[in-house]
Amino acid sequence: MATLRRLQFSLRTLIVSLLLVAICLAINRAYLRWYAHKYPSHYLYSVLRDQIHDGDTFEHVARYFERAEQTDLDARNVRNVWSTRPWPIQPGDDIWHFRNASSGVLIQFRDGRVVNHPTSDYAEPDRIAQMNHHPVPPLFLRYGVWRYCLLVLAAGGLILVAMDSRLGRRSTSDRLT
Repeated sequence: MATLRRLQFSLRTLIVSLLLVAICLAINRAYLRWYAHKYPSHYLYSVLRDQIHDGDTFEHVARYFERAEQTDLDARNVRNVWSTRPWPIQPGDDIWHFRNASSGVLIQFRDGRVVNHPTSDYAEPDRIAQMNHHPVPPLFLRYGVWRYCLLVLAAGGLILVAMDSRLGRRSTSDRLT
C-alpha cells in the first residue's frame, strides 16, 4: 500500500506566506483609494453598476462614499433628475446626495431601502466617463489588483515550498551520513 509523504513546512514559510497575504491586502486597499481619487467618475459609475441595487440599505450604500447628506425633495437638482424619469416620489421618501472626491450621485430611499436605481443606466462606466470628459483607467487597472496579488502569492508559495522541500531532503541526507 502506498503511503503519502507528509509535507512539512518551516516556520519561515508560514511567516513569509502570512506576510505576503498582508502585503496584498494592504496593496489592494491602497489601490482602491488611489483608483477612487484618480478616476472618481469611473469609480462612481462602477460602484453604481456593480455594488448598489434596489433594496440595499443606507449603510450598505454609504460605505462606498466619503460623505452623504440628505437633500430636500424640492431642490432644483432633484427636480431636474426626477422630472426626466418616471420615478414616483412618495410621501416619506428620502433623497440622499452621496459624494466622493469630485463626483456624487443622488439616490432615493423608501423605508430605509434604495428604490428607483436602475443599474442598467451605469452598464458602461468607460463610455459614460468618456462622454463626460473624465479620465478612464487603463484596461489592466479597471478590475483591481487582486489577480496580480494572486500571481505573487502563488509564485511566492511555490518558491517557498520548493525551498522547504530542498531543505528537507538536505537535512534527511545529512542525518543519513
